[in-house]
Amino acid sequence: RLTVTVQNRNPTLAMTSVAFTDTYPTSIANAAVPNLTTACGGTATAAANGPSLALSGGTVAAASSCNVAVDVTGKS
Repeated sequence: RLTVTVQNRNPTLAMTSVAFTDTYPTSIANAAVPNLTTACGGTATAAANGPSLALSGGTVAAASSCNVAVDVTGKS
């Protein structure tokens, strides 16, 4: 399982429009059933057997964090 934690250290302001794309090395791929989860809101994407994990339009409350997670597998 791969988990990306987005942390907002600002004590008063929320982060909005949070976005990232994590493209994996060629030896890693999303699982056939990725079991994608997010606590960041927005839209998380991780295609079955795909090479990346992405989030767009996320929100992180002030002085808080959230996770985006996906099942991954090794490739040969």
